[in-house]
Parts: sequence; C-alpha cells; structure tokens
Amino acid sequence: MTASLTAHTLPAVFVHAVLERATAQGAAREPLVQASGLSPAQLASPETAVPVSAVFATWEAAMRALQDPAFPIAYARGFAIEHYPILGFAVMTAATGREAFERVLRFGSIVTTSGRWSMRDEDESFAFVWNRVGERTLGHRVANEAVLAEALTSVRQIFGADVRATVVHFRHAAPSTTKAHEAYFGARVTWQSDEDALLLPRSLLAQAPCFANLALSSYFENEAAQRLNAIRGAETLGETVARIVAERLIDGEPTLETIAKQLGKTERTLRRLLADEQVSYRVLVDDVRRRRADELLSDPAVSIAEVAFALGFSENSAFTRAYKRWTGTTPMEKRRAFAEPQPE
Repeated sequence: MTASLTAHTLPAVFVHAVLERATAQGAAREPLVQASGLSPAQLASPETAVPVSAVFATWEAAMRALQDPAFPIAYARGFAIEHYPILGFAVMTAATGREAFERVLRFGSIVTTSGRWSMRDEDESFAFVWNRVGERTLGHRVANEAVLAEALTSVRQIFGADVRATVVHFRHAAPSTTKAHEAYFGARVTWQSDEDALLLPRSLLAQAPCFANLALSSYFENEAAQRLNAIRGAETLGETVARIVAERLIDGEPTLETIAKQLGKTERTLRRLLADEQVSYRVLVDDVRRRRADELLSDPAVSIAEVAFALGFSENSAFTRAYKRWTGTTPMEKRRAFAEPQPE
C-alpha cells in the first residue's frame, strides 16, 4: 500500500532549476533533457508532477557533464523558498521559527512524497533531518546534498543571511572535494553519517521569520491544508490508515486505538469501516512493514538494525522472524538478492 520510489514525484520546477544552473555553468541543455526522459509536455509547466527518478537522472547527467562536485551548492545558492508551491509561502509567513519548521513537516508531501523531513531537539541546537530511502545513485546523492543546501538557503531567506548550521551530516561518502560544502554551510560537514541532517541553532525556533504575517499565514496554511486534502482525497480509508501507520512506525507499531483517535473515530467504528473495505488491520500493518522493509533493504547504506528500528521492532531477531513469516526469506538473504545483478 506504500508506493515505491519510482512512483514518487516532484514538481518540474526542480528539473528546470537544475537545467538552468547547469547550462549557466557550460553544460549543453539538450543532452540533460534527454537524460531526464521527460517529454516537452511534462516540462511545459513548472508545477507538473514528474517522476523523482527523472529528477535524479537530470542531476546525474549534469554532474557527469560538469565534473564539478560543488554543483549542488551552486544550484542551492540560486534557490528561493517560493519554488515550493504554496508550502513556501505557508512557511515564510509563519509566526515563529518552530511553526515554520513544523509546517514543512506537516505539508511537505504537497511537494513530494519521495522523502520527508523530521525534527529532533538537542541541547543548543535542533536537527532538521531529511529521510529518503532508495539506492544511493550519483543522482540521488547529489539531490540530497542539494536538498540540505536549499533548506539552509530557505532558512537564511526567512531568518537572515548570517544563519549558519552547527553541523551538517550526509549519509553517503564525500565527493572529491568538499570545500564548497563547508564554505556554504559554515559548519563541519560529516560524511558516511547515520542521517542526512542540518543541525541548526535552537534559538531559531523562537525567532519570528522576516515575513511573518498573521493574515497571510492563516490564508496560506488553509491553502496548504486544502492542497494536502486534495492529494489525499482519493485515498480509501485503508490507504489512509496505511499511510498513518507508515508515519508512526519509527515510534513502534501503532495500535488501532491510536490510529482511530488520530482519525477522530472510535476503535470499534474504525475496525468496522475497515472490515467494510475487507481490510484487516493486522494484515495492513504487516503489509506496510514488509513494503517499507523492502525499500530499506534495497539500500546497502542502511544496516539491518536500522531497518528493524525504522519498522518499530525493538530487536533484530523479532524483525527477522517477522520478515521470514512475510516473505519466506530472511532480511539478509533479501539484501543479497537486491545486490545481485538483474538480467536484462
């Protein structure tokens, strides 16, 4: 019930931005467009939803054409938060920093479902974490570098140009040179880390964005909520429950009572409505976990222990038993299968 990475989308504006920056730095445009696999019709409107795989392909082609590890940083320097339709304005006009960041968490899926942001408070800082699964291809790696860099660009746009990260983490290995990354983030950058994350000063959460505006904030929050509801409007109840389960797994397997409360229903009512759709909550949870497990197991950078934790299992052994019950194979055997070359 959860989509694979190939089913996720991004607005075409992000492909346009890569094309514009790459051609400005000397790359030929047409080969990049061809590499994206997108038609003229798909590129006609910046808001057209295009496969995230096409975005990764464009990034990879640009990197190979330019041979410049600093390209994701150059791209991010030209980014503006307004590139995020509706979401950008909802964030810009928020009353406080915390509200701004929480709106990204709440409404981020109106831009893309290929990844999601999460937040974690620390002593003098907070971590703004980008979570996106899938094989760490060149296009995926540099796209993630750009995501964190454009996030900092957005933070500087709404809180002031002098904002610096305290630490920046990337899960993949460092490129051949990282000087541009360190200079732009203004902080220590770690590679082959456990997460893709910006650590930012905690004081930002209490600070008012430069564009804070109560009336506009309310308007854009409502617009973002309507856009989110429209995206989710086609969901069946089973699909809605599956999505909420997937969002909550990191904190352990949610009970049906917990899901029912979030949906404003009683447990008994929710169970009956799911039964009307011929959906068993137990089967649904197992299906969400199995699909999520396969996504994570396809990424060799994610350890088996991390997969188990992400699925809400307290022990690796419990995950291994469950996975074998679902698929007839162990997580390690499945990972080896993903690593084997596929026949053409």
